[in-house]
Amino acid sequence: MKKINWPIFNFFSFFFVFYLIMSVAAFIQVIYFQQQHALLNFGYATGIMAIAGAITQAMFGYLRRLASQLIILSGFICYCMAFYLRIFPTSMILSILSGIFAGYGATVIIVYIRLNLMQLAENQTQSGESIISRRYTVVQIATLIGTAIAGMLMSQATRHGISIPAVMITLAIMMGLLVFWPKNMAIDFSSKAPTKFTWPLKNTTYLFVAITSVLLGALLSTFAPLIPAMLGVFIAKVSLVSQLTTISSLLTLIGSLIISKQLFMKQPLKSMYLMACCTGVLAAATYVFNVPGYWLFILAWFSLWSGMYIQLKEVYEFNLLKNKTLRKVDLIAVSQTAFLVGDSIGTPIASVLLQDFGLTLVFCSYGAFSIIVSVVLWRMWRFKIKSR
Repeated sequence: MKKINWPIFNFFSFFFVFYLIMSVAAFIQVIYFQQQHALLNFGYATGIMAIAGAITQAMFGYLRRLASQLIILSGFICYCMAFYLRIFPTSMILSILSGIFAGYGATVIIVYIRLNLMQLAENQTQSGESIISRRYTVVQIATLIGTAIAGMLMSQATRHGISIPAVMITLAIMMGLLVFWPKNMAIDFSSKAPTKFTWPLKNTTYLFVAITSVLLGALLSTFAPLIPAMLGVFIAKVSLVSQLTTISSLLTLIGSLIISKQLFMKQPLKSMYLMACCTGVLAAATYVFNVPGYWLFILAWFSLWSGMYIQLKEVYEFNLLKNKTLRKVDLIAVSQTAFLVGDSIGTPIASVLLQDFGLTLVFCSYGAFSIIVSVVLWRMWRFKIKSR
């Protein structure tokens, strides 16, 4: 019988529960905002969250001077406060404030996770790439289960007269309790000689990582957070939206398992631009095939391959760390900050287009943007080959 690696088991257990709660909350929040005719405020909250996260990441060199447990505790408190403020969807100010709290809290927790994941990957005799790609598989399993639970919670709450805000407050409390998870994982923010973060613009590799992260952040944030709202445009029944969103999560899980094959992992950047190009062409074709059936096809296609972007991006970055001149903390800082900058762009724009102009313009705009991204990634990949 194979011996259980308890540090990895404990890490992925914590990671699973965190994303399970987050996925339940994310589905309920976007549907709740849509029901209150405040989808634009949801876009503001998500965009501000990404900007606050980027600023937090950029200032992380200063934060590391504080005790690790204090940073982690403050992250969870802020994230819980963000959950609470989301019960006021019609207030633009409170929505923006929730984005600020969520941006700080989520960024601290994600850095907490990614640093530990790389530490675990480096210390294992098995393939480090396998451990890195496994993270997103766990995310998709948690999202799949969380979406199903969220739909059931909303249906039961409506049937038994329980307010949705009460459910959201309960989720905030559950998220806060995770701060007491046993900390026997190799996670430590602090350093005897804390490094002030400086943006390494002169390093071409860091610049490539920044460009890739911004583009992928914008691509994913245009679609992923709004899938329930997009389904809600032409499906009125919340339970059916929940079921289809669950299927969407299942497709993403399947896609993440397909992408984890060595065929795709050998050249992650090339795989990313090929998928961006295919997705862009199919999404742009909505201008011709403007019917609900084709909308469902596009949502299914995006769901199947969206996990690819994160997995391949992280494998790409993990492989870069084999270059001993690169620093792990700086690489994560550049990657996460740039990704959040891109993330702050997609959802607010898509929210405005969806609320004011409908799905067709969202899909067509996304298709054009995906094609542009694929061209940029292709040029980057060709440049890397020529510079070897």
